[in-house]
Amino acid sequence: MSKVEQSRKTGGRAAGTPNKRTLDVQLLLEELGCCPIEGMAKIAMDENNSPELRGRMYCELAHYVAPKRAPTMHPSKLADSNRLSDPRLTSLDVDIYTLLNR
Repeated sequence: MSKVEQSRKTGGRAAGTPNKRTLDVQLLLEELGCCPIEGMAKIAMDENNSPELRGRMYCELAHYVAPKRAPTMHPSKLADSNRLSDPRLTSLDVDIYTLLNR
């Protein structure tokens, strides 16, 4: 059987359907009236908690509202890079970096 024929999905869960374990946990949390996001927010805002714990909670919550940025390299590091030997390519790389990070 060719690889193209093997890649066709036949059965299983539909895309976006949670697996059984995930669904079980969601139902249990709902039954208990427990909202993990709300709990993390309360811990983060409680000044009686340590700064380290509060910081961790804010960090975890940030993942839900702010996308992670891809790492970038400063143009000076790009110019010094050995991966581009042609000076025209190095200049082009710095120009692309400048355009993307405006």
